[in-house]
Amino acid sequence: MIDTIKVNYEKDITKEILKKYSNFISKSSNLIDKKKCLVLKKNRNSTSSLQEMIGVKKYLDIGMQEEGKIMRVDLAFDSLEKLEENRKLFRAFLYCLSIVRYKETDLFETNSIHSPKNLKISKNHYETTIYDCQDKVNRLANTRIENRALYIRDNFEDKEKIEKEILRYNQELKEILYRLDEEISLFDIIDKFLIPKHIDFYKNSDTKFLNISEFIAYLDRLGFILTKKSLEKILKEINHKCDIDNFIREFRRKRGVNSLKFITKGQLKELIKAILQENKKTVL
Repeated sequence: MIDTIKVNYEKDITKEILKKYSNFISKSSNLIDKKKCLVLKKNRNSTSSLQEMIGVKKYLDIGMQEEGKIMRVDLAFDSLEKLEENRKLFRAFLYCLSIVRYKETDLFETNSIHSPKNLKISKNHYETTIYDCQDKVNRLANTRIENRALYIRDNFEDKEKIEKEILRYNQELKEILYRLDEEISLFDIIDKFLIPKHIDFYKNSDTKFLNISEFIAYLDRLGFILTKKSLEKILKEINHKCDIDNFIREFRRKRGVNSLKFITKGQLKELIKAILQENKKTVL
């Protein structure tokens, strides 16, 4: 569903406009020598359909006496799953999206790769962020996935413009579904990118680990060990020889049954299909 749209206007945005349409204005900008813009939101505590947002935009156009130009669209998917409890799944989603969107892998996070912040990828006017929203009043969700088209430059009509961005996102999601089942899957590509960074961090960072288990616990807490196969590769790279099943069993015995909970392609597919279904509802 749609969270907000950003609309540029040529005319100044007056105090009267801001007051009259305050229920629908999330942000405003009236900078000299720059485009005047309004960020519009239909519902304060929930997302909106395409039809609802187009209605709000037309309402503001009447007040501004000008047909504004939509420059940004934010699509949102709300989940009851908590980010901290499902960091691996949400991280895997962003990794896969980064690969299919940018054809690159070194874009997964804006901060240090080992920084436990909200998850985000951003490049070329497109940005996707996954963040904890438990603190948002009246929002019936624990985690939000926001996909943002930050700078739309085409001259399509409003409805077609937003539909185009939804279609673009849907095509990316469908490509993830397809590529998860390839012989060399997206999970393999993610491991190929991540594991050397983990090993370098283990050997060269200021953070010192008492033993291998401490290092694995650190990676596990941040949601980096996506699968059992990932764990096997990491242990192999640091020359830790062991029976993988015994290692997992002993690790969970000491650190709790929720340790080293791996994700599956099926879980990621379920998340993606849920987003696709929500996007479908947006344009109905």
